[in-house]
Amino acid sequence: MITTTLYVDYTIAAGVTVVCPKTVNLRQAEYGLFSLHLIVTGSGTLTVTYQLAHDGIHFITPVTASEIVVDFGETDGPESNGVDLVPFDLELAPQLRLKFEETTTTDGIDVTAIVATH
Repeated sequence: MITTTLYVDYTIAAGVTVVCPKTVNLRQAEYGLFSLHLIVTGSGTLTVTYQLAHDGIHFITPVTASEIVVDFGETDGPESNGVDLVPFDLELAPQLRLKFEETTTTDGIDVTAIVATH
């Protein structure tokens, strides 16, 4: 298993979408298993989507893509504390990057995000 830390306590302002500049190399994802460890604090909510690339330059959101999480906030997750480990599926490609969108228009959030591949 390989983990890639994308953000640690990264602040996203209300209504802003951020494309993480750090990419995840999927070439060693031997079993095609993926998960996102999320920690969200603040009054806003977070939607996470993904983009893939074969060349590491031209990232796109596949037509068949779905959100990893939608409107996730600091009271969500299995213990209602803004922490969750979310499994997700991907189309075949060697490079991954995530998009983080704060989905309210009034409140920002702080995000810690770690991707695990296996």
